[in-house]
Amino acid sequence: MTTVAGYPESAARRGIGDFAVRHPVLCAWTAISLFLVICRFMGYSPASDLDDALKLIEIRDFLQSGAWFDRTIPGILQPEPFISHWVRLTDLPYAAVAAPLVPLIGREAALAVASFAIPLVLLLLALYFYRRVILIFFVQQAV
Repeated sequence: MTTVAGYPESAARRGIGDFAVRHPVLCAWTAISLFLVICRFMGYSPASDLDDALKLIEIRDFLQSGAWFDRTIPGILQPEPFISHWVRLTDLPYAAVAAPLVPLIGREAALAVASFAIPLVLLLLALYFYRRVILIFFVQQAV
C-alpha cells in the first residue's frame, strides 16, 4: 500500500476533512479569522472598547515621536499628565507593522491594518502553543 506524507493513499485523497485532522490549529485560526473579517465588514469590531482606543493613541504617539521612555499620553484631561501603565514592548509588533505602511497608505489606515493583523498573528501563536501543551501533557500520557 502506498503512502502520501505518512498517511495511507485513501486518507490523503479525502481533502479538507483530512487537512482539518492534520492541521487543527490552522483550521481553527482560519475560521476565527474569517469570522472577524466578516464582523469587520459588517461594521462591528470586537476590539473597540476604550482600553483598545487608548492603546491605539499610545501607539500613534509612539510612531509620531519615537520616544521609547516617554509614556505620557497627551490630550487626556486631568490635573497631571496621564502616564500610561502599559510597557512599550507591547507596542513593538503594532509599530513594526504600521511603520512601513505609513508612507503607502497613511497613518490611520496603517494603524487599522496593524490593529487587525497583530491580534490574529498572536492568536495563531497562542493556538499553536496551546496544541503543543495538550499534545505533550495529555496525549503523550494517554499512549
